[in-house]
Amino acid sequence: MKIFAIRNADIDKKKDLAYFFFSEKNRECCIEILQNADEWELPFVLDSYARRKHLTLGMSETLRFISQRIVPSDRQNIGMILKDNGLETYDEVSLFLLSEGRCAQDHCFLQKITETELPETIKERYKRRIVSAVPVASDQYLIAFMDGTVISFDLKKQVKAFPFLQRILTYAEKLQDLEIKGLGTEVACNQIGSISSDYLYEEGVKLSYALDDMIRLTNASMVTTQTMTELLGCSRQNINDMVKRGRISPMNTDTREQFFSRTELYKLL
Repeated sequence: MKIFAIRNADIDKKKDLAYFFFSEKNRECCIEILQNADEWELPFVLDSYARRKHLTLGMSETLRFISQRIVPSDRQNIGMILKDNGLETYDEVSLFLLSEGRCAQDHCFLQKITETELPETIKERYKRRIVSAVPVASDQYLIAFMDGTVISFDLKKQVKAFPFLQRILTYAEKLQDLEIKGLGTEVACNQIGSISSDYLYEEGVKLSYALDDMIRLTNASMVTTQTMTELLGCSRQNINDMVKRGRISPMNTDTREQFFSRTELYKLL
């Protein structure tokens, strides 16, 4: 993952105002604004977030910021511009990085830094990013964060804050895994809206056990195909046949190495 400090050359070329995070592997990005950043020194768009104390920007918010600082996709000579910059297709982040984040609206720019150069406040904020979000009951999700915190999040109780959730509750036959985006800064709900990690962390019901506890419980509650064959005295072909006939159900869809709940095992003993 690449990290860039956002600085204002007109104020102080070495003073960090915010940080831009970008993963080349999955093409995701986000921005963290420093809590004490002066809104008058921040670049356009980021200043409005700072005024509202909204300091962690997810994927869509970050792309909105980037779009204000790069050549638009409908530019008449966009093909020539892309070719001159070695790009085959229009890519917002690539154009943003190529220009070092500069634009004519201000004197802000990007400066590449290492993770060790991040202030402790940002490192602590980073620990509140989402690592998993799964449906567990009617209208409820379990959501885990990097610091090990696990919350229960009830969609019905959040409809007033996020009206788009009503569409999910009304039309979705069953709850699906939430899509984690923006390097863990938000979750997308059926691609019709998103909820920030900060909101989930603050408003979710914190459970008394941590993510590590859940992992240990999960590991203790499941067995591999190999263990199933040893305890049942049968072959892998037999296990696969029982899965096809619906007699037992694996916990995952990976056909190379399936995992089963011990409940499925006890059905056959």
